[in-house]
Amino acid sequence: LDDALSPQELLARGLALFEEMRNVDSEKTLSRAMADGQQPPLSPVDRCAAAFHVAQSVFKQRDRPRAAPLFDDAAKVCERAMEKAEGAERERAADLRVKSLYQGGRCHAARGEARIAASLFSLAEKEHAAHSYADDARLRQEEIYEAAAQKKAGEAKDDKALPVTPAEA
Repeated sequence: LDDALSPQELLARGLALFEEMRNVDSEKTLSRAMADGQQPPLSPVDRCAAAFHVAQSVFKQRDRPRAAPLFDDAAKVCERAMEKAEGAERERAADLRVKSLYQGGRCHAARGEARIAASLFSLAEKEHAAHSYADDARLRQEEIYEAAAQKKAGEAKDDKALPVTPAEA
């Protein structure tokens, strides 16, 4: 049945599956909508929406590490869409870009990639200061820096507690 659907119909179906929380199915359907060679291809803003929802489908499957590069890709796709779109379509792409940056930051943090996560949160806040995600991005970035400072302080404390040589033990 899906073989006969256009990319636009696949996008609509994938988004419906996403809303029904059928995340594995939505990931597959939306990925097909974006596949190279699909005719007619999705518009840049629809491609942005599909890319974001593929990543979010993986995120909702609780596979944060696998979602990280998907959100990175979605942020790039949405940035290109913003450059080509105007008005409400540009706003839609901008909204999905900031959400991609933010969710990507969360996923990179889950992978233990604190620097990448902090830079994504910073970029989300900087590029989209008026967006509702900007404050949360700033808080998440501060949490990362605070955790890094605590870890560094803990390591310094541990270094002092350990004997320098076995003879000192």
